[in-house]
Amino acid sequence: MNNLIILDSELQRKNEHYYASLNGGSEVVFTNYETDLIRKVRNFKYVGSALYHLLMWKKSYDYARQFVKKDVQKIICLNPLVGIFLGVFNKRGKDITLAGFLFEEKKNKLYYNLRKVLVNKCLKNVKNVIVYSSKEVEYYSNIFPEFQEKFSFVHYGLDYEDNHSYEGSLPENFLFSGGGSNRDYNTIVKAVEKTKNSLPFVIATQPWRVPKHDEKITVLDDVVVETFGDVLGKSEALILSLKDVDLSAGHMVMLQAMSLGVPIIVNDIPSVRDYVDESSVLFYKSGDFNQLASIIDEFDVNDLETIQRADKAKILYFNKYTSKKLMDRLIEI
Repeated sequence: MNNLIILDSELQRKNEHYYASLNGGSEVVFTNYETDLIRKVRNFKYVGSALYHLLMWKKSYDYARQFVKKDVQKIICLNPLVGIFLGVFNKRGKDITLAGFLFEEKKNKLYYNLRKVLVNKCLKNVKNVIVYSSKEVEYYSNIFPEFQEKFSFVHYGLDYEDNHSYEGSLPENFLFSGGGSNRDYNTIVKAVEKTKNSLPFVIATQPWRVPKHDEKITVLDDVVVETFGDVLGKSEALILSLKDVDLSAGHMVMLQAMSLGVPIIVNDIPSVRDYVDESSVLFYKSGDFNQLASIIDEFDVNDLETIQRADKAKILYFNKYTSKKLMDRLIEI
């Protein structure tokens, strides 16, 4: 086979035969980071983030060393960490499309600059770099001006059908948030403390990500990829508070809520607007915990407008944001 498709989730295994049929025949491989060790260390309070990233980079390096040896000419890589190393190792001029590229500002300038050197080496040897937010094209073009013509925006997509039951304790009715990338839990905590709504609030993430809070909020550190959808699907609504930056944020969780028909309340930022509008979600101003608290106070899961927005979001998801839809878009590049 002349093509290799590298997927970033086991959730896509059900589409393996479809992917294998693309481009006249493609080899399909899967990457997985949900190991017992990684799940354990990422919850450590002080060193969890550093150990988590170290293990992720090491596993990505190993995957890339394995995949670059394959006898193929074209590679579509949906795992951005593996894609970076593939670019570094690409000495034979393979045609590589790196999807889901992410390069964030870091407090540790040494770490940031080392990563930038690595990414520059990667970008020299890849053909296309796909981002999942329109503003990211300009953002990354300014950081890597030499390679600005390689960046392009494609809508993300992912399937979420491999949900397992969460075995922990949950309230009968609750509001929900979760995830880690570019989250602003400070706004959520302030809003929940201010609201008069009596519904419990559950956050599924590492405890160190959430500021000090009162008893209205429960933080669950044992919700993993396989059980996240079960918890999300049992909630009254998903409330996302994302950092107002040019980077893509919250897409995986938001799209999963759309697929389940769960109402969504999210702050109004460009990376979210790329995917939804007022017809499918309820927006609030970024960082405005008073407005968010008022929305929570007035929220009614049985309200007709709430139901209609959730229904429209679900239809939109299945029309545009599944794994197959994403792959179709990538193949056309």
